[in-house]
Amino acid sequence: MHNKRPVKGKRIVAAIIDVLFFTLLTMLIGGIFLPLFGLEVADPLEFINNGDFDFGTHPTPVAAVIETITFFAIGIVYYAYIPFMKDGKTPGKIIMKIKAIDETGANPSFKRHLARAIELYSYYISVPALVLIFFDLNTFLWVNTIIIAGTFLLFMISLTTIFTRLDERGVHDMIAKTYVVSEDYDPEAPEEDDHGTKKLVWDEDDDEEEDFMKGYEKEDIWKR
Repeated sequence: MHNKRPVKGKRIVAAIIDVLFFTLLTMLIGGIFLPLFGLEVADPLEFINNGDFDFGTHPTPVAAVIETITFFAIGIVYYAYIPFMKDGKTPGKIIMKIKAIDETGANPSFKRHLARAIELYSYYISVPALVLIFFDLNTFLWVNTIIIAGTFLLFMISLTTIFTRLDERGVHDMIAKTYVVSEDYDPEAPEEDDHGTKKLVWDEDDDEEEDFMKGYEKEDIWKR
């Protein structure tokens, strides 16, 4: 499948919008929900700058577990459940009028939305890695930092493939077997070339008729 209408620019803007919305959402929910457990949202820059994370209002490893799982749950809702319920669209995609589809042009399954949610890749590893907290908190924090760095690298590679591949698919699209197209994309409509001109679509019957006519010599008419 190849959508001739470029949407790479819209994808980038939509991704930025989604990151902003998701960040605000986690800050809002974290600021309301976590204090119920006597917690506050941790500042990751403190660990990065100092090399040693002082939990302060996070007095126990359980605090980090609750925070990580809470934000992971928010991410699943935002990047998987919402687009699954909204025809392949996150809030950012709704604003930019684009959507994710599968090979048939339909809204991908919930499982595929989970697979293509590259923003959650670090969580997919961080959540199981939480077990490290109960052995050594700083070990988990260092491992989690490496996981986040690896996810960022994968995101940059995916960004590169979106701009360089003809089908504009990122690594996460190839993993989930999905595409991102304009919201008015019609998989049944004839493909358009780079100038927006509709291509002629020949079916098998057309090919058979063409082959027949090629083998039919005009001189045969005079011989009969």
